[in-house]
Amino acid sequence: MADDAIRGDTLEKEFDALLGRRRQQEDSTRISVDQFLFFNRQIASMARLNLPLSVGLRSLAKEVRHPGFRKVIEDVQREMEQGIPLQEAMGKYPKIFSPLYLEILKAGESTGNLAEVLEELAVYSEEMADTRTKLVHAIAYPAFVSGISLMLILYILIFAVPQFKSIFTEAGGKKVDDLGFMTQAILVTSDLIRNWKVSLPGFAGLGILIGAGIVFVRRAIRDFNPFVFKIPAFGKMFRDVTLFKICRTLGDLLRSGVSIIEALSLTAGTAGKNRFRTALEDMRKSVENGERMSEECKRSAVFPETMVWKLTMGEERGQLEDALDELATYYRREVGLTCAKITNLLEPVILLALSAFVGFLVLSLYLPLFSLHQVS
Repeated sequence: MADDAIRGDTLEKEFDALLGRRRQQEDSTRISVDQFLFFNRQIASMARLNLPLSVGLRSLAKEVRHPGFRKVIEDVQREMEQGIPLQEAMGKYPKIFSPLYLEILKAGESTGNLAEVLEELAVYSEEMADTRTKLVHAIAYPAFVSGISLMLILYILIFAVPQFKSIFTEAGGKKVDDLGFMTQAILVTSDLIRNWKVSLPGFAGLGILIGAGIVFVRRAIRDFNPFVFKIPAFGKMFRDVTLFKICRTLGDLLRSGVSIIEALSLTAGTAGKNRFRTALEDMRKSVENGERMSEECKRSAVFPETMVWKLTMGEERGQLEDALDELATYYRREVGLTCAKITNLLEPVILLALSAFVGFLVLSLYLPLFSLHQVS
């Protein structure tokens, strides 16, 4: 089951992708996060109101716009009318409903708490999607502003600077070598960019490097590998996101009635390819050997001291689920605060860098004009 959890491709994979990647279905259709959230919220509402799910799914299928997802819902509804449990009917679509999702459903059906479990799944998926949105915004906003700034700089160098060069050389009768160092640097840079024999290979090489970098970063973020925890300013945010996912997932699984060994296996599959996943797998082995989860948590030296202490107290007092919920709430709040700090920090830094370049450009181009005016 641990291997299945790692291969599971559901909302957790959507969250890990971060940059808008969507699930691939068996029939090559794609389902958006919003549609999946809508589905979860609606079936949770049906169960809470004690409505027959087989009837409710028939109506729900009519509201779903995506034809592929509509067919999946209709198939699940037909299976349920034939007496097949919801978890088993959904299990035929592992590309949509992960082992984690199905295991929680199974536990809810077996304990008679399906309405409560579906509500927890709806809240869980919404929290994951909300955290993913914050993460995407924290990454995309600086990238967008930087891209716009770069295009503005290129526009100035390609179209505006040559006009000044013609003023210096024609109206002022000066050679480029007679101008100041800053002005020469701007003019030479402009000439290089406008010389397509030089700039095209340069831009092509730069594009390849940027593309390779984007692919590498996307994969690193998707897998939450050790690289993302070392990115300046973003490292703490990725760590808190991982800890939030671990605490929320493990807490919901345990509350749903899943055994702690199975819960740790499933949670390890959502942690990414990093030291946290290794620690969770070691914790599962320790629990199988009769030890407490908190004992391996202490030995791993991976989790923050506050988290270790709260888990130890929760386990000793039989309130482990409550401790995990409290930690999940804390780390989710930390993710929101860190995302806001990153945006508030990078925005003035980018604007300052752009202002510095514009100031350098103005001095480089207008100082020679003042000299020409004094001579005349």
